[in-house]
This record gives sequence, structure tokens and C-alpha cells, in this order.
Amino acid sequence: MQFMTPSSAPDAVPDDEETKIFQGKKGICMTLREEGRQGSYTENLPKIQALNPYWVTTWATKPADGVPTPPSDDGRRTIPAYNNNAGEGSLSSSSSNIDFFPMLWGYYENKIDEFLIDIQQQNQRVVFGFNEPDKIKQSNISVETAIAAWPQLEVTVAEMEETDRSTTILVSPSCANSLNGSWLEEFMIKVDELDLRVDAIGVHNYGGINFNAFTTKMETIYEKCNHRPIIITEFAVADWNSTSVETNKFSSENVLNFMKQVMDWMEEPSQDWILGYAWFSFDIDDQYGTSSALFDSNDSLTPLGEYYSTFKNNNDIIASISIR
Repeated sequence: MQFMTPSSAPDAVPDDEETKIFQGKKGICMTLREEGRQGSYTENLPKIQALNPYWVTTWATKPADGVPTPPSDDGRRTIPAYNNNAGEGSLSSSSSNIDFFPMLWGYYENKIDEFLIDIQQQNQRVVFGFNEPDKIKQSNISVETAIAAWPQLEVTVAEMEETDRSTTILVSPSCANSLNGSWLEEFMIKVDELDLRVDAIGVHNYGGINFNAFTTKMETIYEKCNHRPIIITEFAVADWNSTSVETNKFSSENVLNFMKQVMDWMEEPSQDWILGYAWFSFDIDDQYGTSSALFDSNDSLTPLGEYYSTFKNNNDIIASISIR
């Protein structure tokens, strides 16, 4: 499996300029749908805020109508975070709000222009490509369709950069099977042949609790993608053979220990090629991922959720990327 050298940066950005992309590495993936729908912002915004992430992705091009999106000092759309010092229910200043990173989840020919405008209006530093295009029950996009659509994303990102003279990271589609399947390999080969732009690799991981397996997978993807940085857009522990919550082979203690190991590892200075990561919180009654739930049936933090909420980034190594 041989991938290519990253494409060149826009002319507007000087060579070797180091650009801050994230406030911190720790993110969260959770829906913020319209009020009245399952996974609505009225249900999930308090959960996101309780987890204290630096960034959030919702699998959408923009937050639903009704979600407050105060601008940051440099004009980026953000999600309000609680200011713990001001008391529960008080919103923090924009400087400590949560960055919203848009995603083009799937390809819809009759809506692509509308979705790209939505993305551009977020004025963000990170834009995620398609979600699990290699999976029938997810975006289910062929490599050919993704490649045909990709230049439109490139133009959108370039226009965002031209507007405020800063860097935006265009992230590859996040595959369900980055190594075991062929989708990512075929996509990146086409990217190389056509000289398309991919700045970072989106990765999903829903394996077991083997720390070495996790780190080896991330290192392998990094190496095979010619040292492009990666962003783990979804990860959690899952027992895909479980038939019930009770028979899930991973205990909550198992998963907590795994989380502590991998998050400490991802925050080490030597892992500066990992730009960010976002835990996926299964529901507590999900037979496959019950032990990965960050919230219990009363929407209170589980011990796992408490750890994720209180975990702080190493501020000395806030993710940045060197423009090549």
C-alpha cells in the first residue's frame, strides 16, 4: 500500500509557516440536530458542554437552526461552552468556546452547492470529507464519485483561506476500514494521479482495548499516507460480537484504562502528527458499546465521561501543522 506526497500548500501561506489549527486536541463527535429530533441540540448541547472539548464535529455542514454560534475573535463560528467559574448555565467568552468543524457527510448532487456554502460560512480551520464512504449504511460513496466531487471541496477551502489569509485543513474521507479495506488506498492513489489536495487523514477506530494495536494502527496509517497528519474523527471500544449489554466482554474499567493509555499517548510531544481525536459515546444500553458510554441513562456523566471531561491537553503541544 503506497500513498503519495502531500499536495502543496496554497500560495497565500508562506512555506514552513507553523499555523495553530486547534485550541487543543480533545474533541467530541455528537449530533446537534433540530429541536424535536432524536439527537437534537436541546438534548446534546449540554452533553457536549459537560465534556469540555476544544472542538466538535456533528457530521453536518453547520449546526442546526437554534444552536447558538457566537463568533470567535477571528470570525470562526463556535459553540458556546459553560464557564465553570461563572456558575452552571453561564456561557464562557468566545475565546474559550468550542470550535465547530464542518463535515460534508455524503454526496448529494442536487444539494452539493448549498452544503459547500454552509461549510464556507463556518469559516473554520478544519473541514472533514465524507463519512465512512466504504460502508453501505453510512455515506456509501464510490471512490470515483468522491474523486469527482473533491475539487469542489478544494475550491471551497481555498476561498476560505483567501478570505482571511489563514490555513484551513482539508481532511480526507474517514473510512470505517482504513487499513483492512481498499477504499482509502484507491482514493489516495487517485488523489496523487490528479494532484488533488488532502492535508490530513481522517481515521475511525472501533476496536478492542489493546493499546499496542491502537498505536500500531495509527502509526501504520501515518506511514502509509506519507506522513500526513491524522485526525481521529471517531473512536471508542466496541464488542461487535456482543448479543446484549450483559454479555459485552469489555467492562467499564477495561475501557477507562484503555482511554487513559491512548489519550496520554496521543498527547505526547512525539505524537504531534496526531492533530486531534474525538471519542464516540455509545448509548449506555447499546449492546456493542455500552462500556464506551460517556453518559448514563439519566444523562449524567459515567466514570468514563468524568475522565474525558476533566482530561486536559498538554498546552505546550497544542496541535499545529507545518505548511509544506
